[in-house]
Amino acid sequence: MTLDPTPLKLRDLHRISTKAAIFTPDYSHVLVMHMVPDTSPAIYGLPGGHMDKDEKPDETIVREIHEELGITAPTLEHVDFFMHENGKVVLAYKGILPFDSEFEPSNPAKEVGEWLTKSEFKAIAIEPGYKKLVLEHWQ
Repeated sequence: MTLDPTPLKLRDLHRISTKAAIFTPDYSHVLVMHMVPDTSPAIYGLPGGHMDKDEKPDETIVREIHEELGITAPTLEHVDFFMHENGKVVLAYKGILPFDSEFEPSNPAKEVGEWLTKSEFKAIAIEPGYKKLVLEHWQ
């Protein structure tokens, strides 16, 4: 028997992720993560990320939003779960955040938060489960 020398990453072992559809109070915009540097087509995601070992989902989403945006997570409500197209389980949340919130991403050279209107959001290429989550909860 031979062992695969490729080291496993924690995210390969823990196939559970959290993502949040975060809207402005008037539901005029949704917050997306825009991957940097700009590529064509642009790469978008939602705030959130992979669970760490022994971490609870509610802790994961709060940690990830703080890491990605430099903000204290808004009040979030767990609303659903779905399978990402790559096979991981995504625990979905919904929240509200003021439009004038200032973001201080930990790695702005990699990703930044961006507010999009509904028509702008519908036009972007994003993982189908993320798109469905946002559009189902957009009031």
